[in-house]
Amino acid sequence: MVGSGWLKWLCFAVGWQFGGPGLAFMSFAAGHYLEKHWLPNGNPSDDQQGQDYRIALQEIAVLLHAAITHSTEIQQQQWRYIRQEFRKRYGIQEGDALYLLSRQTNPTASRIAHAAEKLVSLLNPNSRLQVYLMFCRVRKIQPTLTQTELQKTLLIGRGLGLSPEEAKRGFQQSQRPFIYTKSVQNQTNNARYYAVLGIPPNADKTQIRKAYRKLVLQYHPDRNGGKSDAEKFRAIQEAYDALMEQ
Repeated sequence: MVGSGWLKWLCFAVGWQFGGPGLAFMSFAAGHYLEKHWLPNGNPSDDQQGQDYRIALQEIAVLLHAAITHSTEIQQQQWRYIRQEFRKRYGIQEGDALYLLSRQTNPTASRIAHAAEKLVSLLNPNSRLQVYLMFCRVRKIQPTLTQTELQKTLLIGRGLGLSPEEAKRGFQQSQRPFIYTKSVQNQTNNARYYAVLGIPPNADKTQIRKAYRKLVLQYHPDRNGGKSDAEKFRAIQEAYDALMEQ
């Protein structure tokens, strides 16, 4: 079945159902990328480390989907964070493909347990801690956590091989960036985003687009013979996404 092109058409159908033609074609492109770079093709000469890397990313996608709340409004913020985090860590193309994969997973209890088990076998302790912290940050976007949700979060940490103390300490550490009120945090972030794009705080969306396009030509990884600044480009992309979604 793999290699027959089924995944990109599945992505196309899901995109059409949830977002119409625009999202459908974006999903089709992401599905094509997944088929080409992630799915095993049965070639025994494939590098095992590369296979393990792709499997680990898929299991991370399952865990992050499991952190999503039932509130539609909060879900949007959580998915936005996940997409930005994937883009920062893996670049735009691979980040968007991983984001789409995450949205399509079905995080049942047994699937979550399997994901944690695979990550224990594939990642070192520090990498597993980083996955757990990312899971906790997605959770924290919710205004409040019930005791049940908190216990499930700590169990994820235990499933990833952390001790009870490490899981609790990691959870507390992940909450610190969200202590401030939403309005103060948004104002601080917005000021930083406008500065990244080099535009005044009262700039409208036309000005934001114009500044973004100009900076993309300068810093995009595919341009300038590979001499672009990847970190700078990621900051530009994050700033543009955040300001355009407001």
